[in-house]
Amino acid sequence: MQVKIGDAIVWAEQMDVPTLNRGTVTQVRGDACWVDGKHRPEDCLYSAFVWPARVEAELVAVLAERWKLKRAYIASMGLVYQLRNRIERGEA
Repeated sequence: MQVKIGDAIVWAEQMDVPTLNRGTVTQVRGDACWVDGKHRPEDCLYSAFVWPARVEAELVAVLAERWKLKRAYIASMGLVYQLRNRIERGEA
């Protein structure tokens, strides 16, 4: 997404957590943008990781689904480890 000064944006600090930060672009330089006029290093974002504020609700829904799927995957790996442990104990 090409961001411009004044754009309202949202971004996730972690793509595994369905919460977003909001801000307004106040500086753009190359592939980086800064939010809310502070221009400190911690306020710098890579432009590829920001989303237009208008899609916030949809992005939260996508991140929530991703979180649900990741939890299901982790739970399924538990089944693999349980089988491995049963084999090691000679129970299977």
